[in-house]
Amino acid sequence: MNNTLAAGHPWIHIPEPRPHAQLRLVCLPYAGGNHLIYQHWPQKLSTQIEVLAVKLPGRGERFMEQPLVHLDEMIDRLLHEIMPYTDKPLALFGHSMGAMIAFELARKLSASRTGQLSHLFVSAFSAVHLPRPKKGRHLLSDEELKHELRQLNGTNEELLNHAELMELYMPVIRADLELCDTYQFRPGEHLDCGITAIGGRKDVSIHEDDLDAWRIHTSRGFELHMLQGDHFFLHPEADLLLRILEHSLGKQ
Repeated sequence: MNNTLAAGHPWIHIPEPRPHAQLRLVCLPYAGGNHLIYQHWPQKLSTQIEVLAVKLPGRGERFMEQPLVHLDEMIDRLLHEIMPYTDKPLALFGHSMGAMIAFELARKLSASRTGQLSHLFVSAFSAVHLPRPKKGRHLLSDEELKHELRQLNGTNEELLNHAELMELYMPVIRADLELCDTYQFRPGEHLDCGITAIGGRKDVSIHEDDLDAWRIHTSRGFELHMLQGDHFFLHPEADLLLRILEHSLGKQ
C-alpha cells in the first residue's frame, strides 16, 4: 500500500507510516470517540506494527458528514476501505462500540477470504451473543444522556457543561448509541484467529464474565486480561494495554 496516498484517505489515518512493518493494527474508536485516540500508540509499539486508526463519519475532520447508524452499512463500507491494506496481515482492535464493529468486520474479512486476519482484540464490550441490558439510550433526553455519559466516566465534564460543544457532540453520541443498541447478533462460524478480551476491574457496566464469554467465538486461542480502571481504562492503562497487544501479536 502506498502510504503517500493513505495520507489523504477519508477513512484511514496512519499516525506513523511504517512501510516495512510486518503487520497492520486496525483500531476502531468507542462511541463518541475519533481516530486521535490512537495517535500516540505507534510510539509505544514495535516498529514491526503499523497502526491504522479508523476515521468514522460525523467526527474529527469528518464532522460535517452524517454519522452511520446501521452496522451492516458501516461494515460493508469499512471492508471496502481497508481492502488496499490487506497485502499484509491485519489485526483488529476495538474499544467498547469499536469492539462490536471490530468483531463484525473480522467476520466479514474472514468470509471474504481477502488477506490474513491474525488477531482480534475486544476491549470493554460484552461478548456479542449475550443479552444487551441497555437499549434505547439514543432516545434519552439530553439530561438523561449526560447522566449516562457521566456514569461511564469517559466524557470530560467541561464538555458536558459546554452547551455549544454539546450541541455538536450529541448527534454523534446518539448515532453511536443507536448503532450499539440496535445491533442484533447473528450466529455464524467461529473466527479462525485468536481473540484477546480486555476489561477494567472498576467498570460498572462490563464484568469479567461478560468478557470471558468471548472465548466461544474463536476456533483458535483466547486470552482475557483485566486491568485497573473503569470503562475507559485504555487511557490511564495505555502502557500495559499496548504491552498486552504487542505480546499477543508477537506470537503470530
